[in-house]
Amino acid sequence: MFKCPYCNKNFTRVFSLKTHIKKVHLQHNIYCPFCNEKFKSILLLQTHLLSKNDDFHRNLFYLITRGYKNFIDKKLLMKSNQNLIKSDNDEQNDEQSSLYNQNDKITIGYKCLYCDKEMKTIAQLKTHIKKNHLRYNLYCPICKEEFKSYLSFKIHLRTENDDYHQKLLYLTTKKCIKKEDRELLFSQRKNNKKHNKIIIGYKCPFCEHRSLRIVNLYWHVTLTHDTNPIKCPYCNYIAINLSDLETHSQLQKDIKHLALYKLLSRSYKEKRIKKIFMIK
Repeated sequence: MFKCPYCNKNFTRVFSLKTHIKKVHLQHNIYCPFCNEKFKSILLLQTHLLSKNDDFHRNLFYLITRGYKNFIDKKLLMKSNQNLIKSDNDEQNDEQSSLYNQNDKITIGYKCLYCDKEMKTIAQLKTHIKKNHLRYNLYCPICKEEFKSYLSFKIHLRTENDDYHQKLLYLTTKKCIKKEDRELLFSQRKNNKKHNKIIIGYKCPFCEHRSLRIVNLYWHVTLTHDTNPIKCPYCNYIAINLSDLETHSQLQKDIKHLALYKLLSRSYKEKRIKKIFMIK
C-alpha cells in the first residue's frame, strides 16, 4: 500500500496516488507537506522541491511532474509521513527532521559548474542551471566572461575546444549527454582547466585552431576570419570577404577548393570533405 504524503490515505497503485494528489491537494491550497510552506502555483512548488536535497522532496517532485515514472521510489511512499513534518514544539523530532535540512548534501551525484550544488540526475541539473543561472547574469563559469545575450553565450561555447565547454553546451540545450561523457560532470571531477591540444578532430585552413566537431570549425571560421581582405589558403587569390572567397572556391575544380566551398556554405556532411580538414 502506498501512502499519500498529504493526508496519509492508502492506495494500491502509484498511478491512482498521482491522480489523487492532482485532483485533491493541488487545486486550491498548494503547499509542501514536509515544510508546511504555501505557494501560489505548482511551478513554485516544483522549484522548492528541487532545491531540497532529501529523498522525500525529490520523490514528491517525481509524483507531481510528468515523465518521471522510473524515478519514483516506492519504498519511501510506504513509510508514514507524520514523523517527517518538523514541529516547533516537539524537540524529539529534531533528530529525524535533521535529514531534511537545506544544508545537507548528496554524497554521490552531478555537480553544477556554477555553484557546485550536487544533483542526483542530469535532468535535475539542467533545470537547476536554466532556472537559477541563465536568467539574469549570463557568464561562462570556466572563462568567467559576461555576455549580453543567450546567443552570444551559445556561440562562445561552440567555439571553445575543451570538454567542459562542450558539456556545458549540452546542459544548456535540449541535447542529451552520452554515458561516456558523464564522468566530467560527476562529483569527483577535475579542475576547470583547459586540456592539452586535441589530437583527433578538424584543423582550420586559415590558422592552427583545432576543434572536435566540424560544426565548431564552421563557427570558428565565420566568427574569427571574416576580415577584410582574406587570402585563400590553397592559392594566391585575395578575397574581399568570406562570401567572395566562397564564390572563388566554387569556380575552382580541385578537391581542396571544393571542400572550402562546402565548409563556407555549411554543407559538409560528405566523408571526402571531412577528410581534408581532419588532423593527420
